[in-house]
Amino acid sequence: MTARIANTRMIDWESLGFNFVMLFAPGTLESAPHTYMATVDVPPAQEPAVFARIARDFPSVATVRMSSVFSQLGALLTQIGTAVRGMASVTLLSGMLVLIGAVVAGRQARSYDSVILKVLGRPGGRCLR
Repeated sequence: MTARIANTRMIDWESLGFNFVMLFAPGTLESAPHTYMATVDVPPAQEPAVFARIARDFPSVATVRMSSVFSQLGALLTQIGTAVRGMASVTLLSGMLVLIGAVVAGRQARSYDSVILKVLGRPGGRCLR
């Protein structure tokens, strides 16, 4: 099938709604195999009744409760966030230990240099500075 690009549009991928990349005029794809999709926004208290009626009236329709998917996704993102915070804490702690080690090593080197300079005759006040 050959098609002409008539226009472009912005797709809001964050909305979690139907965002089709390509749209065709009605009748263009009638002979192609296809499936129908729909979304239903139902208050949580009415979900069981609505899904039961859809299953009874349309037995071949597959339903997906997005609230369950979102709750599992939220739990997964919480676990990932905890892991990232833990890794960041370990990184900061090891960085602080390395910094403390560098300061201590530098202080020991300065102390060694000061002793050498005192032995060579430099006055103590100048060595401290």
